[in-house]
Amino acid sequence: GIVVWQDPPPDMQLPASAVVRLTVSTGLESSVVPDVVNLDLDLARAVLREAGFQVSGVDSVASLSTPGTVLATRPGIGVVRQPGESVTLVVSRGPADIPVPALRGLTRDQAADRLQAIGLLVGYVRYADQPGARPGVVLEQRPSPGVRLPRRSRVDLTLARTP
Repeated sequence: GIVVWQDPPPDMQLPASAVVRLTVSTGLESSVVPDVVNLDLDLARAVLREAGFQVSGVDSVASLSTPGTVLATRPGIGVVRQPGESVTLVVSRGPADIPVPALRGLTRDQAADRLQAIGLLVGYVRYADQPGARPGVVLEQRPSPGVRLPRRSRVDLTLARTP
């Protein structure tokens, strides 16, 4: 290791029997993941950058907390890591309070309008063959009608393929 501190300081004249205390480096500096829970996303990013970490991603979950509020970090608060390592933030999407409407039988545009009117979005759209189904209508949806989602969540649709 490298001497990073000594007591008494350098250039001090001491008797031959004097004790000099040395502090030797144990390697790279490490940092503790700071507590950013309950901060808004932008402030949490700034705190983590200041502590020497990179924010590698942001995951979101339904929560009663205000949307954008940090709920957790990965790795967790207080974990020791090397500067420059990545931390993922887990933030609130807000409460899951919007019931998903029934969309089966609607066209894609009708389904999108219905979802947008209540604060939801069309997610992944795939197509399937179903004999007798009108082309372009919703055959299936995920999540199912009645499931509660946070605002701006996505509903995936399966539409009848156009011949």
